Amino acid sequence: MRIFIPKNRPKKSPIILDIHGGGFVAGSIDLDNTRCIALAEAVPAVVVAVEYRLSGKNGVAFPQPLEDCYAAYDFLRKNADEFGADPDKIGLHGSSAGGTLA
Repeated sequence: MRIFIPKNRPKKSPIILDIHGGGFVAGSIDLDNTRCIALAEAVPAVVVAVEYRLSGKNGVAFPQPLEDCYAAYDFLRKNADEFGADPDKIGLHGSSAGGTLA
């Protein structure tokens, strides 16, 4: 996971879990760096990009990528205080395959 925390955000800010695209077989969290920075500053929110296992590599298949994204969501719910965020305000965001996983 990669975490983006804007400087001027409210206490207990919301969290946005960003899930990258790539057709389930390509892509990485690096694809969304610019978008995550913009989201974090504009909302303002803690934005967390998740890296999930890509299908077709090392026998990875559905639902493993979805389970990776859920594990990230579950981690954020349980550890939101660590980031000064509100565990009851988590939004999901994704493009392409990331939108499907969201």
